[in-house]
Amino acid sequence: MIMNDKNLTARIVVEDFEIKGLRDKLASRKLCPHLLDYLSKVIAIHEGGIRKINIPSSHQNVGVILLGSSRLEDTYLEMHDELHIFYDGKVIIIRWDIRDENGLCVPDEELSSLEIEKVSVKGKFVILTLSSPKIDFFLPINLDLYDGEKTIIDIPHPLNQRPAP
Repeated sequence: MIMNDKNLTARIVVEDFEIKGLRDKLASRKLCPHLLDYLSKVIAIHEGGIRKINIPSSHQNVGVILLGSSRLEDTYLEMHDELHIFYDGKVIIIRWDIRDENGLCVPDEELSSLEIEKVSVKGKFVILTLSSPKIDFFLPINLDLYDGEKTIIDIPHPLNQRPAP
């Protein structure tokens, strides 16, 4: 569902997350109902943990959510940065450890500094441009590699500076 006239659309970046006003905030663009439902569901589940939602121009069925999550384990606090990539009903969730049983996985000053700068779509690739104060990088996601409706991937944090064992 690519929109024909990019000049009539604009990239949407949402940084104030309440379910109540979400649809009003996104009313400027005709978006896929499944995308709106997914965004509402993620906001409800991860209340207080969402940092940014980015919906690229020229697409009405693609959205990326950056959030931080944590859960208390028996002896430590497990923390993740997460990217939720929604593409035409398919969801890829990328989780990066920030803190695990071994302690911090990224430098203390880098916590919560990862940002989505740009989201673009090329065929079945969603290409994310991410940045932090110390590094910018691209993350291409090939959606053809994932068969399921929802896939969760745990990978090392791109800002991880812990020395290799």
